[in-house]
Amino acid sequence: MKTVKSMYLEVYLHAADRELEEHLPEIIIPDDLEVSYHIGDSGDMPEFVKDKNILVISDREDILLSVPEDRKGFTYLVYEGDCFEDIDPKLKKRLSDFWLRSADTEYKLFRLQNLLYRVDGECGRWMYRNLFNTTIDSMPDMMWLKDVDGFHYNVNRVYTEIVNKTKEQCEGAEHYYIWDIPKEEFEKGEFTCKDSDERVLSTGKMDVSYEPVKSAEGMKQFTTYKSPLFDPFGKIIGTVGIGHDVTDFGNMGIQFSMLIENIPFPMLICSVNWETIRANQHFVEFFGMDEEAIREFSYRDFKKEKMTPVSEAKVDADRHYRFQEFRIECDGKQRFFIIVEQEVRDTFGSISAYYCLFQDVTFQREYEKKILETANTDALTKLWNRRYFYDFLKNNENASMTLLYMDMDNFKVVNDRYGHVIGDEVLYKTARAIEEIYQGSVIARLGGDEFAVLIPKKIEKDVLKEMNLELENRVKGLFSEDGLNVSVSIGVVEWNGGKMDIDSFVHAADKRMYEAKKIHHGSNIIIK
Repeated sequence: MKTVKSMYLEVYLHAADRELEEHLPEIIIPDDLEVSYHIGDSGDMPEFVKDKNILVISDREDILLSVPEDRKGFTYLVYEGDCFEDIDPKLKKRLSDFWLRSADTEYKLFRLQNLLYRVDGECGRWMYRNLFNTTIDSMPDMMWLKDVDGFHYNVNRVYTEIVNKTKEQCEGAEHYYIWDIPKEEFEKGEFTCKDSDERVLSTGKMDVSYEPVKSAEGMKQFTTYKSPLFDPFGKIIGTVGIGHDVTDFGNMGIQFSMLIENIPFPMLICSVNWETIRANQHFVEFFGMDEEAIREFSYRDFKKEKMTPVSEAKVDADRHYRFQEFRIECDGKQRFFIIVEQEVRDTFGSISAYYCLFQDVTFQREYEKKILETANTDALTKLWNRRYFYDFLKNNENASMTLLYMDMDNFKVVNDRYGHVIGDEVLYKTARAIEEIYQGSVIARLGGDEFAVLIPKKIEKDVLKEMNLELENRVKGLFSEDGLNVSVSIGVVEWNGGKMDIDSFVHAADKRMYEAKKIHHGSNIIIK
């Protein structure tokens, strides 16, 4: 599958240090960034791409100053020199970084790596801010974001049209100013949406309300959907709201139809008996149904047979809705939805229908999974890291398991003689061999050339010995043709369940591994 890149960067390397060029493949490129390198002699004057973000690294001031200040996109300039104080003041103001010409290549690679992550972050912030503003301005309903004190810090196009103010006038302003009502009247709280704001801030939950709002043009009626905004520590920092104007009750039926079709999520309207009355176009297109299929569609059967719950159902009795997260397979891909089932009540308080809203949270779940994998995965070998290994032991300390503690023999010699690139290749290939042989086990790189394998089940000693011998032979064979005298020593410890002293358990395996290293002839494996 092709990886979609959302940002592009052209890197121009025009400096005397040509060793840096040889190590560019070692640079880790952020996932969202596509990087192209342009290598030239420091004596050449490069021609810069006009329609992409650029990063220019040079030891010549005139090359960096030749980059137009008014060019579109992001521009990053790095100067390699002997003294920062001697740089042209015009260039100083534009520099993104300064490298000492005498610094070693490893240092420059480190600075370049950090700069790429900075570029990724700054371009990403611009991209997602632009996507967010474009998205909310495309919505057919009002949308706004407030801080906890009620000051607006973003509104969409429809909002500005309804209140007859610009975005700049709305941002940083309170409700009374935007809606042209006296401040004293606003502070009384009547017809100002203050109650629903306070409910969201106090409960930390989404609020659906039918609210009359007073404006300079008279009373308006809105259906509002408000949700809390949280910071990374779970503290509420504001609210986001969507308001659907239903002031013209004579056109309620038309507006209701428009609302259903313009909600950017799959949505169903069901009868009191849960028979399908209507589905919006997003639902029809997403689940690939025609009109006949919709008429025969059973929402409850569909949910039971096709959707797998991944959270407990939550019910809000006061606001008459129920929501739960589900997983479903669509076109061979796994998707996640939060389904909101909202009661529709008539003027007598009786249930007249239900609407079911499918909120796609696949991106959020995949992002959460990616963050967890990144935090628990060794970057080089793609195995679990030390943190995950110890967390797994802690969470399964009462289970029976077998621990294999592994260490590469002669690895330091390989690193010292052939360099870290070859050393990294040895570690990576060894990791793949371990994965193939100990399938179904928890495999981690603990650091350096040390690996651990946790087999979470009872295993016969003869079977385990055969697997270990296979690994030893595989590792020797992988590198023997290249003249690398690499092997692996393994220490084995079994645990039969019960309260575990994790440190002692690991130490015992480590000790047996070192005993294995002392065996110079025959097997490098100890099983007791």
